[in-house]
Amino acid sequence: MSKESEKHVDRVLDQISTRLESLTVSGPKLGDLSTLRSHMLRLLDKVSEQEIAATGLRLRLEIENGLVSSLESQLANLNELIEEGKACLRSGEPVRPECGMAPALLPEVKNELVAAQQVAAATRSELSACQHQIDMLNANVSRAAEDAYLSAHLAYVSTLLRESMDLAAMAGAKVSNGAASVTLDRRLGLLLQNQGMVLALKNYQGDRANG
Repeated sequence: MSKESEKHVDRVLDQISTRLESLTVSGPKLGDLSTLRSHMLRLLDKVSEQEIAATGLRLRLEIENGLVSSLESQLANLNELIEEGKACLRSGEPVRPECGMAPALLPEVKNELVAAQQVAAATRSELSACQHQIDMLNANVSRAAEDAYLSAHLAYVSTLLRESMDLAAMAGAKVSNGAASVTLDRRLGLLLQNQGMVLALKNYQGDRANG
């Protein structure tokens, strides 16, 4: 075996390796990364705004619940005084002044309690809506990231399939063996089916994004 033969074989093998390396598809990449990043940051800014609002609502609700509890205690005390006054009247014992005043104060405290309960209920509803908005915004952040990943993944798979079909067609043009041609035709058919599946997934993703 001569040195020239070795050099020739090595040169041919290097050429083949270089040609094969040129066929390698680069890894999947996100599309417009800047736009995606800005969109996600905008959503997270809204989350921060809603969380600040939710904190304020929780503090307000705590105060309002405290007022409701205080009025409930006042109402319970008034009812006890009224019962005590009735018992004194039945037994003929003297009625304490506060027991005598309790019936007159009762309607006012009841009205204040109802109003306080309504205010607290409205704040709870507002807080619930705020929390729902936070959850929805966070879900949209996750969805934006997942959709971007899926879009890049599908684009990558589509590129792989397209290049595989091109390579198979090129190989088929050079194949003279009948059995090998049948194998290539069958594999090209499978590639076409897979490409159809990828297109269907892309269409589904587009419908999901518009939904």
